[in-house]
Amino acid sequence: MSKTPLSLYSSYYIDTKVDPAAVTNYGGIFPYLDLMLLTDLPKLIGEGLPKRGMRGWQHAEHVGALVALNLTGGDCVDDLEKLEGDPGISLYMGQIVRAMGEESRRFSRGGERDIPSLTSVREWLDGFHNADEDLKRGYGQALVPVANEALSGLREVNREFVKRGWEFYQRSGREAGRRATLEIDASFMETQKKDALRCYKHFDAYSSLTVRWAEMGFAIWDEFRDGNVPPSYRNLDALAESIRYLNKELGITDVWVSSDAAAHQDSILKMLSEWKVDGEPSPVKFAIGYVKTKEFREELEKLGEGEWEKVYDARGRLLYEVAEVPFVSNAEAMVHAEPYRHIVVRRQAKQGILPGLGASEAELAGEETIEMRGLAYHVNAIISNIEEEWTNQKVVKWYNERCGGGEAIHSVLKSDLAAGQLPSNRFGANAAWWTMAVLAYNLHALLERLAMPKGMVGSRFKRLRYHLINVPARLVMHARRCCVRYFQAATLHLVQYIRGEIAAVAYASG
Repeated sequence: MSKTPLSLYSSYYIDTKVDPAAVTNYGGIFPYLDLMLLTDLPKLIGEGLPKRGMRGWQHAEHVGALVALNLTGGDCVDDLEKLEGDPGISLYMGQIVRAMGEESRRFSRGGERDIPSLTSVREWLDGFHNADEDLKRGYGQALVPVANEALSGLREVNREFVKRGWEFYQRSGREAGRRATLEIDASFMETQKKDALRCYKHFDAYSSLTVRWAEMGFAIWDEFRDGNVPPSYRNLDALAESIRYLNKELGITDVWVSSDAAAHQDSILKMLSEWKVDGEPSPVKFAIGYVKTKEFREELEKLGEGEWEKVYDARGRLLYEVAEVPFVSNAEAMVHAEPYRHIVVRRQAKQGILPGLGASEAELAGEETIEMRGLAYHVNAIISNIEEEWTNQKVVKWYNERCGGGEAIHSVLKSDLAAGQLPSNRFGANAAWWTMAVLAYNLHALLERLAMPKGMVGSRFKRLRYHLINVPARLVMHARRCCVRYFQAATLHLVQYIRGEIAAVAYASG
């Protein structure tokens, strides 16, 4: 034992040798690999992205490496160095190469790496940048740069993966409801990148808009943006494309929408109410946060105390009061559909309205405090076209249950996955990085729906990495095949359960 200051109080030491045993730090990544191979994702990537030289590496290898980076907890491109040389990652990447039929290819510069080099990955990400759009970006306008062929192809790969995942879910024998609830939400990523633009929250940022399919957990539409683009920008296009995708690609016609007040736009309400499928009226049911106007508040204050329905919790404590306001704005009167419902939720404030803060005439989208009959209340409003069969309380409960999933997905993408640490000063490279995190998120969402035990469904990645993904395992060659052996029975049983469920899906799919 070498004499060091630590030797004075420590009874162990660390020598200078590296154990050559084939032990991986990521023994739980193989169920995700199984799902990638089951959905034929490597070939889908090769077909969806344009052909171009990348130092001998294929698109699917770059995608596979970045998916592994997201799943294992990496934050930046440099973290790929941690994965290089790991025997489990080597097996993972080798199976992707085998699925593409590229085992015999040669690299122009030689080398025996398992995953693409940092230089190769950065060059690959730069290939998603559309330099022709750079001069169009700037302050004073809301603009989303036009995606080039590569970035459009990567987004199409994600949509096709969702479609295949839905098909496998239907064949698995699990209960597959015919209703799809969409949640739309925008988010900001604060950054120090020199070309980032300042958002309305007064910091430099990029932003994103995502449409989430609540029942399946998939992000079926995403768009990376500059920070100066407002959250309400292109919400109409996002929802229209998402609903059309569900109707035509997945065969789902019963679509509902839940959103905060960013989606309260007359054009969106009109589109949802007058939506048609194959020329036949098929209104999209929605519950959206309502932007309260002065005229709306005046009608709200006319409600009598007997018109408010009290809602209690299981212990009999008052949660909130709910009522419907008979109100139709000028824009709403022009819609060729049933009149909207305006549902208001109020909670009594613990303190009154501070001087100078009440009686606002501005349009407010979120919660505000209003004085009603001498008492101060925190007030929220919802606009909906759900039929009268649903009580006000039921609409509010459904809205509260669904709304928030769109925000949760951004929390996972930015905090649990690598989307929050952008790799480049080039807009297109950052957009591709974001889309890669979305693809990793959807891969995990499909694994949850198909194979994850109930006790782990909905778990954040911190817990999943502790119990499943970042667990040690030994790789042993046996009978000309690689055998993965785990060190803990709990891990072994979890992986066996998940792989068993995936195998059952594969068998059911023929």
